[in-house]
Amino acid sequence: MQKKIFLTTILLILFSSIILLNSQEVKAFQPLYLDLYFGAKFQSLNLESFEKWVYEEYGVEETFRGEVGFFAGARQWFELGPLKNIAIGGEIDRMAISYSDLDISLSSMGLLISLTYNLSKALGDFPGEILLAGAGGVYLARLVDGEIDFGRIEENYIGPGFKVGLEISMPLGDRYSVGGRAGYRYSQPHSEGDIEFSGLEFDIKFGINL
Repeated sequence: MQKKIFLTTILLILFSSIILLNSQEVKAFQPLYLDLYFGAKFQSLNLESFEKWVYEEYGVEETFRGEVGFFAGARQWFELGPLKNIAIGGEIDRMAISYSDLDISLSSMGLLISLTYNLSKALGDFPGEILLAGAGGVYLARLVDGEIDFGRIEENYIGPGFKVGLEISMPLGDRYSVGGRAGYRYSQPHSEGDIEFSGLEFDIKFGINL
């Protein structure tokens, strides 16, 4: 059911994009600049079901309430008719956890399409930028278990996810910027909910404008 909902959403997005591309407003499309960015993040976690499974299987209790990860992305800023200060792009983020006393690790990677709106244009003389940012796509999870008696297993999971938040960016010269983001991320690549990377996210970001 979850996969059907995700595929239906993607088809609706594609259908809407085709209609938009065939509209008269496309003639007013004005590309502005390309924004490349990367950084590190701290992500709170919701892995109680996974931690319970490991405890029941191996008798080792360890909790993971947060972890550091990394991200990188690119977005094209443009104007389209009445729509101004808008950017669309792509982003990849990754994080992983591993047990101290067990050969067990779990990682997550998101492949996302992002949409950003620049709120600071309406604030007058604010020296930087305040951005409302959202992204959606798929999250890939990988479980590696080297504790089983007959060898080592690796399992992969995939599922839809999204994140939304606010971003502050301050310029460093004409082309560079530094800033931060705070928001919420939903990621549940395991269909039964045993692996869930949802939680709050706090980022430090560096950008380059081309």
